[in-house]
Parts: sequence; structure tokens; C-alpha cells
Amino acid sequence: MEIAPFIILAFFMVAVFYSMAGFGGGSSYAALLLILGMSHTEIPKVSLVMNIAVAGTAFYVYFRGGHFHLKKILPYLVASLPMAFVGANIPVSRELFCGLLGVALLVASTRLFWVFKTPSLGTSSFSWKICLVVGAFLGLLSGVVGIGGGIFLSPFLVLTRQASIKEASAQASFFIVLNSISGLLGHVGQGAFPLETLLLLVPVVWIGGQIGSRLGAFRLPQLGLQRVLASLILLVALRILGGVL
Repeated sequence: MEIAPFIILAFFMVAVFYSMAGFGGGSSYAALLLILGMSHTEIPKVSLVMNIAVAGTAFYVYFRGGHFHLKKILPYLVASLPMAFVGANIPVSRELFCGLLGVALLVASTRLFWVFKTPSLGTSSFSWKICLVVGAFLGLLSGVVGIGGGIFLSPFLVLTRQASIKEASAQASFFIVLNSISGLLGHVGQGAFPLETLLLLVPVVWIGGQIGSRLGAFRLPQLGLQRVLASLILLVALRILGGVL
């Protein structure tokens, strides 16, 4: 599949902005690949690999900053990892794939528009039952669509007072990496991986992740750029959903 230089730049910019908040950018990679005409059965394979490259970089940076706490993410992972594998093995139509991706993009754009004010953290542990349900849902969605689920988990952690914004970014990046690996394993044996596309795009998004995660960790002003990206994602989401509804 031939990819124009400006599309490569788009992948790079997505990696930069998403990694600022500890995300991998899987939903936007999937949208770009869909617009390029890639088969919806191949898109998750590519977006999950790129997710691992970008979110893995973000996790390393936030981990070194002391923001990661395994206990806060463990109950979500217990349920999400097996469900991500299951989701990767569920055959879906192109229409359902586009619908799920469109909704994921709408949530992503809302999350980027929304500037959190960090609430005071709770003192009691959050219900494991709720964590398991949330983790299972996000894992299933991750496997089917080819995203990591962190962009959904991060605001949930903040709004339920389980983590600060920086902590939520660290937990989300770890969540994305492991869910993406689980989902990717589910795709093994389901046809060949588009290696040519991966060899072209993975280094691009990895470099973007290196830049973005360090910008986010050092609190560089990003609100205006973040909202520009959110606007673009919203337009793409509406375009995808418009072709489905």
C-alpha cells in the first residue's frame, strides 16, 4: 500500500500528541488506515503494533518520573487481558468495525477537548467488581478494533479519584501496552501481517512517541495544539460514522 508523505506526517503528529498524555493513538491510526483503504481485518494488526511502540515509550518516561503504581492498574488488567485476546478472535463486519471505531474516536476527541482539574484522591480502594467489569469491556473493545483502551481508562481513573492526571497517564500507557500485546497475539494465525506498512510506519510513530512523551512529562504548554488535534479527530469520527449510519 502506497502512503503519501503527508499521511506519514499525520501518523507522526498523532503519535506526538497522544503520547503527551500517555496514550498510544490506536484509534486514530486505525482511522487513517481505514481512509487509506486498508482492509478492516488488517487494520488492528498494524494499529496494535504502533500502539505498543508509542505507549511503551510513554510508559518508560512516566515510569521514570515515579508516576506508575501497579496496584492501581492490576484489577483492570486481570479482566482486560484475556478479553483483548478474545476480542481479536471475534469476526466483525466492516460496518460494525467502522461504527465501533467511530465511537472510539468520538470519545478520544472529547477526552482531548476536556481539560481535567485534578480532584483530591480518594482514600479508600475502588471496588474490584467495578474494576473487573470496566477492564473486561475495554479489553474486548481493544481486541476487536485494535486500540489499547487507555484513552477510556485514563479519565475514569481521574474522575473516580483513583489517580492524579500524571498517574493516570502512567497507568493508561501500561494498560495500552499489555492490552495491545494480548490483542496482537489473538491475531496471530489470522492471515499475514502487512510487514511493508509496519516497517514504514512503526519507526515514524516511535520517534513521535519519544518526542511527545517527553513533552508531556515536562509540562510544556499543549492545550491549544491538543484541541486542534481533537477537532481533527472529531471530523474523522463524523466522516466514518456518516458512512455507517
